[in-house]
Amino acid sequence: MSEGGKYKTSLLLIAIVLLLLATGCPPAKAGAAEADLQAQIDRTAEGQTLHIAAGTYEGPLRIDRPIHLIADGEVVLVRTDERPALTVATNGSTIAGLTLVDRQEQAKEAVLLVTGSENKLQDITVQAANIGVQLKQAHNNKLINITVRSNLPQSTGTKTKKRGNGIDLRESNGNLITGCLIERMFDGYYIENSEATHLENNQVHDSRYGFHLMYSKNSQLVANKGERNVTGAMMMTSSGIHAVDNRFAKQAESVNSQGILLYDVADSQIQGNVLEGNRVGMYVEFAKNNEIAGNTLNGNFIGIQLKNAQDNKIYRNDFFSNVIQAQAKDSVNNELNGNFWDSFRGIDLKGTGTSAISYQINPLFFTLTDATPPFQLFFHAPGLLFLEELLKGKAEQTLIDIAPLMQPDHSPAVNSADRQAQTNTGTLVLGLLLLLASTSLLYFMGVRKQ
Repeated sequence: MSEGGKYKTSLLLIAIVLLLLATGCPPAKAGAAEADLQAQIDRTAEGQTLHIAAGTYEGPLRIDRPIHLIADGEVVLVRTDERPALTVATNGSTIAGLTLVDRQEQAKEAVLLVTGSENKLQDITVQAANIGVQLKQAHNNKLINITVRSNLPQSTGTKTKKRGNGIDLRESNGNLITGCLIERMFDGYYIENSEATHLENNQVHDSRYGFHLMYSKNSQLVANKGERNVTGAMMMTSSGIHAVDNRFAKQAESVNSQGILLYDVADSQIQGNVLEGNRVGMYVEFAKNNEIAGNTLNGNFIGIQLKNAQDNKIYRNDFFSNVIQAQAKDSVNNELNGNFWDSFRGIDLKGTGTSAISYQINPLFFTLTDATPPFQLFFHAPGLLFLEELLKGKAEQTLIDIAPLMQPDHSPAVNSADRQAQTNTGTLVLGLLLLLASTSLLYFMGVRKQ
């Protein structure tokens, strides 16, 4: 070959190499200008990490092998049709750092759908027009620091029936949900036909049911918070629930608002929760063999309400500043013992910290208003109070704390001396005001006579 031919061949080879370098991309790196992110996912080998550069991408995407999908910077994935923006149909993958935006208000599928097990979803934000994150027959997954908010207009979003659930589990067992935030969704965390779900340190605001467990067993709600929902936590036809150290406040916008609602719940522990400023602190219906202990019910319209409940143990709870401390109807064999009621003044004869006088809660008002709701207008009317004392309720409608606590069990205690000092101070101030008023009146009357 001549020198000129060799020179041309060399130039051709260099051109081919440069072209390959210009068009090729590393197998585990997706640039912002990548036209098909799904192709990048498909080329990523099992166990490899695919880093996605900052940018906006369109779904749907599907992960069907155990890879790790990590956002480098702000990565936005937009749902453009009714399919999920991202489907995780594999086991053992990691998804982290993405923002998913839903632009399909009528879609039935979730924005993020998981059908695999032992995956880790972390630091993900979902702007949802329907269901945010859904697990279907997906087990032992970890959902960490996930935020789901409705992106419907505020005027529309206030109608909860137009929204989907924030995090939705169906027939999925052993999943961990922690550090998550749900706002303005239908139900915040919806758990159905699922066992051993662990929800810890999560928050939910401005939704219908904050935590909604249906037909679920052996799940744990630990140190979660809910505010301004219709109901903080609703557990229905479930058993073996362990709800501890949660705080549900300001569930009062609806006539059906409660801090915690137990309906057909059995063999569960409801302990150490703070229920504050709700319409009903805790509502217990068709529930049996539950242990309700160590809770603080403060500033609710009704502290605790029982209906068709039986064989529940209710003890060491603190009831503060509730308009109505407790009510019961058609409930039997419920054991109340050692609760603190700030409206009750007992007598401690043996220095045990409990009263020798029991505290009986009359059900007349509940019975009347349950049958005829307008009778609520007569709340604390003198005639109704007289009737409550005159007409003792039936055994199945009466709650009796056999040994009430003299001091709160879980709140700063106020001893009897301090309580008496506060009473004496109030009486003294009131007396001085009356004395001043009467003196002024006599003085001005005397001046007029002169």
